[in-house]
Amino acid sequence: MTARMISGSVTELGTKRTPPSKSTGKSYTLHYVVVNGESVNIGFKPIFSVGDVVTLNVEEKFGELKMVTAGAATTSASSSPGTKPTSFTGGKNTVFPVPHTHGDMAIIRQNALTNAVNWWNINNTVAMERDEAIEEMIKIAYKFAEFSSGHREERILRETGSKVIKAA
Repeated sequence: MTARMISGSVTELGTKRTPPSKSTGKSYTLHYVVVNGESVNIGFKPIFSVGDVVTLNVEEKFGELKMVTAGAATTSASSSPGTKPTSFTGGKNTVFPVPHTHGDMAIIRQNALTNAVNWWNINNTVAMERDEAIEEMIKIAYKFAEFSSGHREERILRETGSKVIKAA
């Protein structure tokens, strides 16, 4: 089992009750968060709120992602109070394509900009002025965000007048 990192904003909170333990006979409540569309078991305590920006060290255990407790998370608490956890849905209430005014667009754009900067740092060999380079990175970020949100496919359908996108 290899650990990996997940970074982003917490978009959903949830809980799940375990069956009664054979040793104690008690049932426990496990807490979950959804970050970048991935549900993560964070254990027995609700330590995050919706809107927190987190970096989680996770690994797959028993068919789900579980937060590794040692050095597990760094949070930047949101200024608004967290919402009460609901029954865990595993991130299945997401929409795609993501509407332009949907709150997930902020997360998509943030992730796209991070990926654009990473792509730029790896692939850029052309010397540019700082402001010009920033504008180029933003153009790349918009391309990544358009793809991640499903807006690219919507645009293609509008432009072609088609109702189906054919696989390449």
